[in-house]
Amino acid sequence: PTLIIHSINHYRTPLEGAEQWYRALRKHEVPVKMILFPDSSHGLSRTGEPWLLVRRLHEYQDWFRSWLVDDNSPLMVDDDQQ
Repeated sequence: PTLIIHSINHYRTPLEGAEQWYRALRKHEVPVKMILFPDSSHGLSRTGEPWLLVRRLHEYQDWFRSWLVDDNSPLMVDDDQQ
């Protein structure tokens, strides 16, 4: 499974690269979820808005819990949370 977390305004890695990776994984039926963070760039983990930092950590926690703890892990995660 793959979790893609990407800042929309990331200046080193354009959003298009993350979108292409997401589509390629889906094409090959790899379980994937993509979360996009608005108004953030490369330093989200250090200098982002507090609500974005909390949401990012919750996304990580939920993802790992669903794949490492839950007995009923989804076969395919297709959330359009963008």
